[in-house]
Amino acid sequence: MKEQYDVRTCDARSLSHLVKILFLTRRAYPHIGGVEKHTLKVAQELTTRGHTVTILAENHDPLHLSSGQYTFHSVDFNFFSCGRDSFLKKFHIWWWMIKNVRVFALADVIHIHDIVIWYLPLRFLLFWKPVYATFHGYEGVFPPTRKAIFLRRLSELLTSKTIDVGAYLHTWYGTHPDEVMYGGIDNIDFSPTSGRHVVLVGRLEKDIGMELYIKFFRKLKGYTIDIYGDGSYRSSLLQYGTVHGFVKNSEKFIKNADIVCASSYLTILEALAFGKRVVALYDNPLKKDYIEQAPFAKWLYLSDNPEKLPDFKKFSQKELGELQSVLQTMTWHHVTDIYESLWKK
Repeated sequence: MKEQYDVRTCDARSLSHLVKILFLTRRAYPHIGGVEKHTLKVAQELTTRGHTVTILAENHDPLHLSSGQYTFHSVDFNFFSCGRDSFLKKFHIWWWMIKNVRVFALADVIHIHDIVIWYLPLRFLLFWKPVYATFHGYEGVFPPTRKAIFLRRLSELLTSKTIDVGAYLHTWYGTHPDEVMYGGIDNIDFSPTSGRHVVLVGRLEKDIGMELYIKFFRKLKGYTIDIYGDGSYRSSLLQYGTVHGFVKNSEKFIKNADIVCASSYLTILEALAFGKRVVALYDNPLKKDYIEQAPFAKWLYLSDNPEKLPDFKKFSQKELGELQSVLQTMTWHHVTDIYESLWKK
């Protein structure tokens, strides 16, 4: 039986005192991605509340960083390198963690995004320190492998409290988060339109249902299609529209669209915050739960068959009012409230 989670409106405004917060994540800004944006937005909000935030991540883009450290909007970024992907890489990471244990020991709050296994040796060396984690998604393989489920449950055991990005993670991984969220938005700026401009934002890969989006584009007549992303389906999409590659500021392209194709919570929320009609297609039961269990699912055009999508209509004022009530609980301000509340418990 599926257990349902609701987004909770958190009233916390700040921790009782200012703290040093350390985020550990695989990738970080300026790398483009959902987790990268999530950690940056929450870190920026935390710094406006007076906290000190450091984001520690693996250096995946050495050509774009003059050094392993820099500061952006009052957030400190520290990058480390542990070689290429291989069986031995995790041991290099663990050794780096042990050598730099002081970085973690000095932090008041340690919050890990997905990669709890990297912290494994320090969980024992710093056994008295609480550790928190946010799990942002799944590995892109359906169904999740036994190894993936085991590592997710082990990660939950190794941490004090956790956040799941999406209620579907409980359904498919058997996790028991302390909080559930869906990402955030900067603000609500409804500008619904009824034109024929379609924008797709995201990775151009099979695991996000790209073959279904190709079928959707194939049935469109008289529409302009712009695609902001990259991946193995790039060449297949060229006959349907213009492929621009990844962009850092997708919001301005979403705002100018009439219909947005999206498969991730962040892009869906950004599109809904502009009052756009959003097409979210799924090709397996996990992806279906990913979308349908979200509190904003009723405002989406959902299907596993593009041929069965209903006609596109602008949102009514009543629909926009109801949507606004939901989105107001999903600003980055409220997301950060949830983080602070978790650390206070």
